[in-house]
Amino acid sequence: MEKGDIKEVETLLNKGDKLGWMALEWAVENRRAEIVKLLIDKGALRIKDFESYRSFSTALRLASRDEDREIFDLLRSAERED
Repeated sequence: MEKGDIKEVETLLNKGDKLGWMALEWAVENRRAEIVKLLIDKGALRIKDFESYRSFSTALRLASRDEDREIFDLLRSAERED
């Protein structure tokens, strides 16, 4: 995925790429807080099945590993709202 490729993000919102990573995971890995927020607003944290739970868990782990406080806080506050 190219940095800032919105079309690719839309494709990955509800399904993973060939590696199984979903858009939320890629946004966190690339430290794109604005995309993380957009994905949360579009429902990326609605945990409806194992894959969405795994995606959230991976995203949270990536944010804490990278010590990205802004993204970590976005994920934690969105989790509490659901």
